[in-house]
Amino acid sequence: LMNINLTTTKASRLFAEGDKNGDGAISFSEFQGIVEQLRQMVATGVLTNVGMSTWHLTRVFFMLLFILLLLFVFIFAGISAFQTGTAFGAVINSILPIGAGYAISTQTADSTDRKTTSLNSKLDEVLDTFSGESV
Repeated sequence: LMNINLTTTKASRLFAEGDKNGDGAISFSEFQGIVEQLRQMVATGVLTNVGMSTWHLTRVFFMLLFILLLLFVFIFAGISAFQTGTAFGAVINSILPIGAGYAISTQTADSTDRKTTSLNSKLDEVLDTFSGESV
């Protein structure tokens, strides 16, 4: 199941450590302990093969936890800025409509320019058709 290649010496040492009562036989609970030790060995071996250690994984975990905490602080600060009547909230609430107006005006100007260019080209085609000139 775990595809572990153990030498006879290592397997004997593992079973000797697993025999807690020293009677020379392995009970079911002792066998479960041995299997757990094997799982730990496999997990450590996989992490080593991938180039990671438990220290590295712990560091990455806490770094990601810190980033998540900063994200929550940012979100809750933004929510509080919209709800309170502070100077910060006033600045945020005044910047948002200005930004939205700018975005709409640039979009409208671009689409108006495109529509004007298209309309002028169509008008030229119609005038050329009526004047007898082909395009």
